[in-house]
Amino acid sequence: MERYELYNYNKDVFNRQLEHKLCYNVLPGTEIIVNEAEKNHSYKFKSKGRGYFEIYHCMKGRLEYTRNDGKCVCIEAGDIMLMYSDYKRYISVPEGDGYYGISVEIEIGTAEKAVYDVTSSIFGYPISVKQLAERLCQTECMVIRSHEASGYIFYDLYNVREAAVEGYCRLKVLELLLFLDGYSGNEFVSDKMYFYKDQVEIVRKAKKYLIDNLDRHITLEELAKKFYISQTALKSIFKNIYGAPVDSYMREYRMNTAEYLLKTTELSVSEIAAKVGYESPSRFSAVYKKYKNQSPSGVRKIAVSIS
Repeated sequence: MERYELYNYNKDVFNRQLEHKLCYNVLPGTEIIVNEAEKNHSYKFKSKGRGYFEIYHCMKGRLEYTRNDGKCVCIEAGDIMLMYSDYKRYISVPEGDGYYGISVEIEIGTAEKAVYDVTSSIFGYPISVKQLAERLCQTECMVIRSHEASGYIFYDLYNVREAAVEGYCRLKVLELLLFLDGYSGNEFVSDKMYFYKDQVEIVRKAKKYLIDNLDRHITLEELAKKFYISQTALKSIFKNIYGAPVDSYMREYRMNTAEYLLKTTELSVSEIAAKVGYESPSRFSAVYKKYKNQSPSGVRKIAVSIS
């Protein structure tokens, strides 16, 4: 059996850029790569482009990609994104989300014969990765939404014991190709997360405006009018980019900001409440306790005792 190579990358750089955590060469021209990006930082990295069939699985966090037609797609936990393009394009990790997942990178020119021969021997019929990529990625990229039929192929890879990792990774890649070969492209595909890039940029600006004005409770109607976008589009795009409705996202952001201020400043609870948009300190305390399972005053006492 072919000897596989295991590459360890410097984990200290995760705070600055997306890096490969581990890389396994499972077949000629075929690698499995474990990637990780820290939360609260934005990241960009390039797709391989011409001659590569790339498969991204998201275990945690989110990935975002802008297609050649200007539409933007986001994938989140459990989703799979397939890419086959003549051009290198940037894939990004939205700020605040982080990303942990696996990518399978297949250099078709090298992998075609190896996959053809192995699948003929094991499955009794050959699989052409080139034909597979062309069929599934007719619009440059395709997303398979979270579903147990595809998820089980990936999930065990995140916890496989190192002694068995070489053969197991190879087995999983073949299983993935078999799944995709029998995939019609309709069952789990959804267009719900495809938006034009200019719309996404508008929503990003709207989100920044909300954060810059955290001391105010800005209505969805007000926000939509300010940025010349319909409320329906604003709600839909915001949820799919940031993983939560506007109100839920901002409530969590407010509570996290309040927690930080309670632990790192000497501002009173009333002052902090005002900074995160609550005129009533008692209302703020009630909401904070609901989300953090502890009162603001309790957090402040712990912070003071530690310091």
